[in-house]
Amino acid sequence: LGKAGRAIYEDGWGESLQSIMEDVTVVQKNLGKMSAEMTQQATKMAVVIEDLWDAPVEETTRTVSVMMKTFDGLSQTDAFDIITSGMQNGLDFSGELLDTLREYSPQFNQMGLSAADMLNTLNAGTKAGAWNLDKIGDAVKEFNIRAKDGSKTTASGFSSIGLSAGKMGQAVAAGGPTAAKAFKTTLKALSSIQDPIKRNIAGVELFGTQFEDLGLDVIKAMADSSGAMLDFKGATEAAAKAANDNFTHN
Repeated sequence: LGKAGRAIYEDGWGESLQSIMEDVTVVQKNLGKMSAEMTQQATKMAVVIEDLWDAPVEETTRTVSVMMKTFDGLSQTDAFDIITSGMQNGLDFSGELLDTLREYSPQFNQMGLSAADMLNTLNAGTKAGAWNLDKIGDAVKEFNIRAKDGSKTTASGFSSIGLSAGKMGQAVAAGGPTAAKAFKTTLKALSSIQDPIKRNIAGVELFGTQFEDLGLDVIKAMADSSGAMLDFKGATEAAAKAANDNFTHN
């Protein structure tokens, strides 16, 4: 591990060799014991994110841990790359990217959405003008809760946009692709309502006050996030290389 720490520092990352070794300890605490090679890789990724975007290694690795435990099959590298891609594309505009990924990963997962879907949904909402990243995650959480609560309010919301509360509730409760489809179907049906008053009432019944906070443009963007898809694969390594190349060039 000492050798791994020195390799990271000699590559130009971190404030000092001592700080790198402290980061190695944090990585092992939050991500568990790994081989020296994997520990070096994880520590370098976390330090790159810290050096480029001032995100503490402690916070980043906690976020990676939550995401890997939540989304089946999500690799350590992909989790770091999702964070890097989010940082590169301005998703930390309200200083909440890491908090949002930790808090709402379980909600997105229960809705049948992958970690990549979560990144793209957050990106779509941000690009459409969401003033607070947390509101996007909270809208997904509220719908996840309300769609399954069997209340008259929820039934009214679904009915207003031409959907069956019973069928949609069962679909969301089933999780996986079925839930993801129900979520997208609801967003699209809600977006298609022309009467602004009717749309607002239904939106609040299904998404709570988050619907009012986000606005129609954000909801429409979330309904079809394909236009805001981010290619996050390899983002951290590419960012590190670009930073090193720029430093060397200058």
